[in-house]
Amino acid sequence: MQVPTIDIAEVGAGGGSIASVDEAGGMQVGPRSAGAVPGPVCYDRGGAQPTVTDANLVLGYISPDALVGGDLPLDRAKAEVAIAALGSRLGLSPVDTAYGIHLIANSNMMRALNGVSSERGRNPSDYKLLAIGGNGAVHAATLAEDLRIPTIVVPPIAGVFSALGLLFADIEHQLIRAHYRLLAALDVTETTALLHGMIAEGVELLTEEGYPPEQQDFRIIAETKYVGQMSTLPLTVGSLPITDAIIANMAEAFASAHQQAYGYSSPHEKVQIVAVKVLVS
Repeated sequence: MQVPTIDIAEVGAGGGSIASVDEAGGMQVGPRSAGAVPGPVCYDRGGAQPTVTDANLVLGYISPDALVGGDLPLDRAKAEVAIAALGSRLGLSPVDTAYGIHLIANSNMMRALNGVSSERGRNPSDYKLLAIGGNGAVHAATLAEDLRIPTIVVPPIAGVFSALGLLFADIEHQLIRAHYRLLAALDVTETTALLHGMIAEGVELLTEEGYPPEQQDFRIIAETKYVGQMSTLPLTVGSLPITDAIIANMAEAFASAHQQAYGYSSPHEKVQIVAVKVLVS
């Protein structure tokens, strides 16, 4: 089945992640979270267990007077009491305990960043690090330094970046058709006609929703693999009509993508298209 999905690597390391002592007597951060209610201890709304936000406040990494434009003052004294109580169980000072929480949160975030970059054959230093969430910028510098990422982007509305993203995201339709064909033997006339029909269907959907032609855009993607493989790699098809030159470019792009994803490519294996997609937005 070809089902549209968004590939997200999730890790429980937000500002509300609760720090505790695990069964082996070591420090653990997350996956349990204090959430927004009651929230971290420093919110003074009933939270009793120390969190990443409490640790960052104790360390001086965040201001007690700046959250929500100053409308949410933070109680550093209560955060210090909660951190000290955890530290007493670990034999650590309050500051060392807070720093330990911060480092473990960084480690959890690092695992997620590696999962979507180096573990997929991509060099993190080729990208920029987008720091979102209320505590994102607090941790971003260390993470970027460790991964040799040269640039950090902190949007002005970092704390509500995801929520605003849901509101401002483009309207998009994904049209998908099964199209099992060997790339080298692709019927260019048949495939071009299929894609033109899918584009027309997508344009009709956007037009019915009130978007004029100058606001419409589309992309064509072919899901490809070596014959016999289970998983596919997406290849962008530049333009229509499909020509022999485009097929040759797709073969080269697939070999490069396979090399990057799996560490090898096999020029003697046959490349197969499994499905074609048209994304209209």
